[in-house]
Amino acid sequence: MSYWLAAAAIVFAVEMFLGTVYLLVLSAALAGASVAAFFFGADTAAPWLAASLLSLVPAWRKCTACAAAPHRRPPPTTIWTSGKPLY
Repeated sequence: MSYWLAAAAIVFAVEMFLGTVYLLVLSAALAGASVAAFFFGADTAAPWLAASLLSLVPAWRKCTACAAAPHRRPPPTTIWTSGKPLY
């Protein structure tokens, strides 16, 4: 468990310097893997599976949110340079 938590802390510290959201997600996934290592043991596949699935959750949520709301941007009705209708 301590290896996963140390990796989460290191990735979180690097994220604070770089400011990327992806490393924050990865740090949370590693922290979740440390919890899985605590409950299921560090020698099982549970920490690896937890880290993998937890790092994919934000990408899956963004993908489903974009697919669920295609009406946010109206379709273009004119060509930008000429002003003539497309149809």
